[in-house]
Amino acid sequence: MSASNLPPSTDLGLWPRDSRSQDSTLFSFPKDEAQGLYKTVCENPLLKEEIAVLEEADRVNRQQITNLEQQLEIQKKLTEIAEKWAEAEHIAYERQKELTDRAIKLAEVGKPKSNWKLQGILGAAVFVLGFLAGR
Repeated sequence: MSASNLPPSTDLGLWPRDSRSQDSTLFSFPKDEAQGLYKTVCENPLLKEEIAVLEEADRVNRQQITNLEQQLEIQKKLTEIAEKWAEAEHIAYERQKELTDRAIKLAEVGKPKSNWKLQGILGAAVFVLGFLAGR
């Protein structure tokens, strides 16, 4: 119910909304005085300007909140990409390590081994042939 809908004899009281004094009236105004006070407050250019400034500040704050939320989403996506990149690098490192180990093993298997017995027999055979040929 607005102040203009009240009968002329009705007093308008303003009650605080805290638990200490819910039943006690903080201010009491006759209806005409309350309407005049309301009209004065609503038509005050400084108050209107202050309200406009506060509304603009509220709009800016809401935009900043929206921007920060978007920035947070972007940061989450960048973190997810960085985690996937690190996992891919780890997998690539493990595969490279396996390939290196395989290459080392293959190099060891393909390397000719010295066979001292065969070399000894061949050396003895050459010696005997050289001895026999020299006679």
